[in-house]
Amino acid sequence: MLMKKRLQYIFLLVGAILIIGSFISSCGNMDQTTYKAQVRGVVVDSATSIPLPNSQVVCNTFSVMTYADTAGNFYFPELQMPRGEYVAYFTISQYGYTSKTISAYIVSYHVNILDTIRLISSLK
Repeated sequence: MLMKKRLQYIFLLVGAILIIGSFISSCGNMDQTTYKAQVRGVVVDSATSIPLPNSQVVCNTFSVMTYADTAGNFYFPELQMPRGEYVAYFTISQYGYTSKTISAYIVSYHVNILDTIRLISSLK
């Protein structure tokens, strides 16, 4: 009789382990699809509104970087992110200017246009 109870206990324990393992395995296979978003903006001098070419723009949230073109425009054509809306942080820097970090709501599968980013000259 004692042997029968031990076998029942072992079968229950093995069954529970299999169920828990199956659950953990299925959680690991959840949708981890990467979606894309586009982000655009322009960097200008705060006093003169003159574009600041070659400004470095880093999206800290998704670890990507780009540079502004000769007109001060920057563009992330395929920012890879999870599906949905996220607050993303961007750090903009240019030699001779104080760096600036901004936050913006970024939505997957959209063209996200940031406000004009104005950097303040640090040269006197």
